[in-house]
Amino acid sequence: MIIDRLRPRQAMRPAPSEHPDDVSDTDAAVLDAAPIGAAVRVVALPAVPVITPWLFDVVTLDGGGRFVPRDAVDVLRWRTYTDVALRITADHRVTATKVTRRAKAAAQATVVSTDGRGRLCLPSAHRTWLGVEPGDRVLVGTNRRSQQLVLMPAATLAGVLA
Repeated sequence: MIIDRLRPRQAMRPAPSEHPDDVSDTDAAVLDAAPIGAAVRVVALPAVPVITPWLFDVVTLDGGGRFVPRDAVDVLRWRTYTDVALRITADHRVTATKVTRRAKAAAQATVVSTDGRGRLCLPSAHRTWLGVEPGDRVLVGTNRRSQQLVLMPAATLAGVLA
């Protein structure tokens, strides 16, 4: 839609509505900055997509089975030397959740800690269960709501997308 700057300012700021061709406050600020008499084209932007609680990354296991889930560690606010419980699920995933010291003794899972560089070590039993070896790529999914990290072989994702 083309808006003529020669109209009075009140006419340029219609009341907000749900119609995509209406001018918003941000658009009105753009119009105010345009030279007088210039025609300004205002384009309606698509709706913002719903943000999922998941963050995905692909990491490579090093020779010792360690990997660095940098984004996941930042989102989950895991500091260095954080105790993490690893659990194997029936659908070939490994889940990791932060455990407190009190719950560490009662945890029915393998408990590992992040090292000084923020790396997690995936024990050999977990690597065997997932079917990954050092040098393989692993899909890391981080759920912000449940504060959980999920590991899957990248080959599983490739199989789903094929």
